[in-house]
Amino acid sequence: MTNIKKNQKKWIAIMVILLLVIGIVFFIYYKHHKTNVIVQTKPVATIKQIKPTQANNVVPKKITPSNASNQGTSTNTSSCTNMSSSNQLIQSQSGVISVKSPALNSIIKSGYAICGTSSLNQINYRLIDNSAGVISQGLINVSGHKFSATISFPAHNDSGRLDIYSLNNDGSEINEVQIPVKF
Repeated sequence: MTNIKKNQKKWIAIMVILLLVIGIVFFIYYKHHKTNVIVQTKPVATIKQIKPTQANNVVPKKITPSNASNQGTSTNTSSCTNMSSSNQLIQSQSGVISVKSPALNSIIKSGYAICGTSSLNQINYRLIDNSAGVISQGLINVSGHKFSATISFPAHNDSGRLDIYSLNNDGSEINEVQIPVKF
């Protein structure tokens, strides 16, 4: 073989080795930087969940019936005629209050009867319209562990929530049942 051909083969071998080295260096560099960009080992911020009663050290206010124009009324009744067909109870976490009617996502209208059972002598209710806020609230007497009350209210939106609860000695709400409703 001639010297030129030997030199060409030598240069080709050097170029192949150089390309392999460059490729390996590039692969290592790319893999290292890609991992650092995509994988984050430390959290950006710590998330701490607080209870609503602890937020800003605000004590929940005592709910009392209001005579404002958008407030409804309740009348204690002895029977409940609009029991849900499923007869499923919605209970407070403590089990102190159980609601038979309305069921979740029931359609209610002014004159609707709230029914259930409780071991307390008196409970509170609050009906919230998603656009107008509280549209009816008040007290319901419990007799023989049963309660029912007909509520009157002016609905402004097509959905809301009925809260049934009791009050602690300090006026904070306990034994709460929240039921989404439609108007």
